[in-house]
Amino acid sequence: DGYAITNRHVVEDAWEFQNARQLLREITESGSYDRVEPTIWVFFGEKQYNAEIVHVSQKYDLAILKIQNLEQAPHFALSSQVDDRELPRGHKVYVLGFPGAARTALSEQELQVRHAQEEVGTLVSSKFAPADFQYSQHDGSISKIAHRESVGTVVQHNADINPGNSGGPLVTRDGRVFAINTWTVQGASGIHFSVAIDQLRDEINQHINPPPIWK
Repeated sequence: DGYAITNRHVVEDAWEFQNARQLLREITESGSYDRVEPTIWVFFGEKQYNAEIVHVSQKYDLAILKIQNLEQAPHFALSSQVDDRELPRGHKVYVLGFPGAARTALSEQELQVRHAQEEVGTLVSSKFAPADFQYSQHDGSISKIAHRESVGTVVQHNADINPGNSGGPLVTRDGRVFAINTWTVQGASGIHFSVAIDQLRDEINQHINPPPIWK
């Protein structure tokens, strides 16, 4: 139905700006811009859609987007239970996402193309190469599930998370989402954290209509 779940920290700059009404008025009245409007885009392949922030959690690193004019999109089922029985230590999991490091230019020619993309065009899609729209997949295993103060229940695992992976799903072989990829420990090896999805159920159901599929 066009809803997307991501991390609060992915969208909070746009959210804060969107809610800074006084700042918007001051900028508009100063004549600096005719119109100031923060915009979020979501891509399915190279097709670009506008999205609206419908909810930002005050408790968890969670945000919910509504993608406009999206029909019959691929989607995930969300896990209704995240515990040691469903995800025992050593259980295999997969991280899906778009790590920023994967966009690094690998040759002088590619670097020149990157520079050209930054200089021309107004469409967001013009800033990306075709390969940037292909998701990366990393696998690993569960280390433990634990409750962390002010964060909630997190799944610790060793499937690589890099900057740019935030908000992507942690899934098992059957494609169920057990957690949202959120943090990694810089300088450590194989210590990554994802926020368990089941604790977010009340907020998700409250702001998505009809509620998503939970399994």
